[in-house]
Amino acid sequence: AEIEPGAEIEPGAEIEPGAEIEPGAKNSAERQRSPKRTKKRVTKERRTRPEVGVAAKAAVSVKQEVVATERPTSTPAKPSPHPARRMPSLTTLVSGVVVVLLLAPLLVSGPVPGEKDPLSVTWPMIHSGDEPHYLIIVNSLVNDGDLDVANNYANVHHGKLDAGRKFAGWAIDHHVVWYWQDYCINWWQAYEMIGSNWDQDEAGYPVPTFQKDSVHRPVSDKEYSQHSPGLAFLQAPFLFVFRGTSLMESAALALTAFVTIAGFWGLKTLVKPYVNSPWQAAFVAAIAYLGSPLWHYGRTVYAEPFAATLLVCGFAFVLRKEQYFIGGVLLGCVLLLKVPFLLLILPLIVDVVWRRDWLNATLLCIPLGAAVGVTLLWNYQMRNGWLHMPQRFEAGNPFEGFFGLLFSPTHGLLLFAPILFAVPIFLPEWFKQHRRDAILISSSVIGYFLLMSLYRQWWGGTCYSARYLIPILPLLFVPFAVLWKWDMKSHHRIIYFAVVCLAFVSIQFSLIGAFGCEHVLDKHPLIALKAIFSN
Repeated sequence: AEIEPGAEIEPGAEIEPGAEIEPGAKNSAERQRSPKRTKKRVTKERRTRPEVGVAAKAAVSVKQEVVATERPTSTPAKPSPHPARRMPSLTTLVSGVVVVLLLAPLLVSGPVPGEKDPLSVTWPMIHSGDEPHYLIIVNSLVNDGDLDVANNYANVHHGKLDAGRKFAGWAIDHHVVWYWQDYCINWWQAYEMIGSNWDQDEAGYPVPTFQKDSVHRPVSDKEYSQHSPGLAFLQAPFLFVFRGTSLMESAALALTAFVTIAGFWGLKTLVKPYVNSPWQAAFVAAIAYLGSPLWHYGRTVYAEPFAATLLVCGFAFVLRKEQYFIGGVLLGCVLLLKVPFLLLILPLIVDVVWRRDWLNATLLCIPLGAAVGVTLLWNYQMRNGWLHMPQRFEAGNPFEGFFGLLFSPTHGLLLFAPILFAVPIFLPEWFKQHRRDAILISSSVIGYFLLMSLYRQWWGGTCYSARYLIPILPLLFVPFAVLWKWDMKSHHRIIYFAVVCLAFVSIQFSLIGAFGCEHVLDKHPLIALKAIFSN
């Protein structure tokens, strides 16, 4: 028997076996408890009520079987003889372009000795400044197995390649210091600095000559450089195969280029949590390395580009991967390059101690302590004193250094990389989104910048832009990454346009600096470009 929808079933009523009860049938007790149904509600229930009849289910199943039997069987598709190639991702494309551009300056060098062309396409040669002296140290370590550079400077005076092809046979000054007890004696205090005042030996080679009116004299026959040997120890494992060959100079420059590329990858890793897609991290890192003096210094033999890479990679391992020991090893290598770089690492040490993470604090400090110990050992063996540093810190005018590092027409960082004018725009959002990162990185950058502004020779000698600020340049670009997750209002969209314009100008300046070789030293890129074309 079928019971009509909505029919009332009296309590105690018997229902025959097999009787179908439509959904919605209720007994009188349930009807009394349920609210009164209107005609509209009943109509809605009937429309939404599923079909549960046996006949309806059987009809649907039979129909499905018929359709399945009538459907033609599909034949498997034959593989194409020319499979479609997968297009590279935007991240790969941006990274590849940056790698090629960072290596490209190796194809161009300054004038070859004896030729008049301002630029030449030859085996990479160093520029000037402190580069030949760093090259002398690595030649002494790799070829002689020691750090006494007296014979290497003599080789340069006799026309050999210890300081590179450009300086072979030059009356180059010696970057050497001695200590008499605790008194530091520089080479230039005892010897003539002008090559025309030097004597010559029987073969006509220049010989360093004492100043006639100077009371300073060397206290030892051995000469140890005023530059830390840390860079030479980092280079030696890679340059050992080139010992005794004319390719040592070019190999050293190529090594710096590859180290700079490693820094590009380290910066991408550091800003990855700030962005929505990996290509955005690659874009920020590309602006940092192609829109700043990092591009120029990626083709030099200086300690600063090594420090920049080791520092940003060390921060990436500590803050992103939480691998404190590996980060400590990288940051320890930074200490081997120059002792003042300790200020860059100090905030990380304070952070891990403040959080009472004693295990990671130990893992971080062990390599750093070892680096400090090695530095003190070098001081004792080369200069007879644990605290006899290769260079003593000479304080200058802090206001002159502060404004000179930023706005000097020949070395001011902001005039060489105008994109950095936009950094203050992103600082509030950076501190809001990534407070811990912002505090640690800002502390490192500000502390080191103030120390360099206090240094008497804040400009870094004969060099391009602010050489001493190169180690912190990758960290200065970290705040730009918050641009991708910054929910700006419509009238703030002009910020995008301003950043793009500043980035374009910065890349143009850096392009001149990267390929201008020694013609850009102590000059703004626009002045250097004019000088190159005038030559």
